[in-house]
Amino acid sequence: MIKIFTMLAGSVLGIILVTGAAAGEAKSGYRIDFSRTETRNGHDFPKGWAEKGTKWGVPNTRFYIRKDRKTNSHILVVEANKATGAILYDIYRHVNLSQTPIMRWRWRVKELPVGADGRNKDKDDQALAVYLGTGNLIRKSIAYRWETETPIGASGNVSYGSGMIKVAWFCLQNKTVPAGEWVISQRNVAEDFKKIYGEIPQKFVVSIGGNSQYTQSRALGELDYIEFLPAAAAVSRDVASTGE
Repeated sequence: MIKIFTMLAGSVLGIILVTGAAAGEAKSGYRIDFSRTETRNGHDFPKGWAEKGTKWGVPNTRFYIRKDRKTNSHILVVEANKATGAILYDIYRHVNLSQTPIMRWRWRVKELPVGADGRNKDKDDQALAVYLGTGNLIRKSIAYRWETETPIGASGNVSYGSGMIKVAWFCLQNKTVPAGEWVISQRNVAEDFKKIYGEIPQKFVVSIGGNSQYTQSRALGELDYIEFLPAAAAVSRDVASTGE
């Protein structure tokens, strides 16, 4: 699993979201669409995001934007070659979880870390993970993960730094989903956070990670968007999505 060391630094159901720069805002929700970029390490990188979760002596996961020629959308590519890392976005200024508690995102995996299993700390790699986190002295986060061998529906808790960094994780997808197939996932993150940590955070970040350092393999995933929506926009389950 990726350790997030620093915290705080349209639509499927017809909800109108105004997209543009790095994200879109409207009364009905907020969307991050990765359309605002900057050049970093010779590649287009999502503007406003910070790189975190790196580890000394381990290669960094690569994050870059590619433009989909068919849909004209900007796709975040997460590429880990025996690597670890994450990027984070300080989103709380734009989102009130009491009003828009549903976090929904479109993601897919093209290559899974071989033999990875989140239940085993020695194989705790994920091709993709989307985090919601908060805190300064004690840092608390939830990770929604695309695993390899871990069963869908499995969950767990880990901590680092003598318990100062706490992560609760959920396995939403795994190797049973065909490689390259887009999936739209969602969670009531306000409800999850309150159930696990006893509060709905007012200040929080969203982060995206991928790693393969424990299995010494390669992982490749992509993320199309992340959006926050009212509870009325929730659907009953994750759905497969069409598109390139």
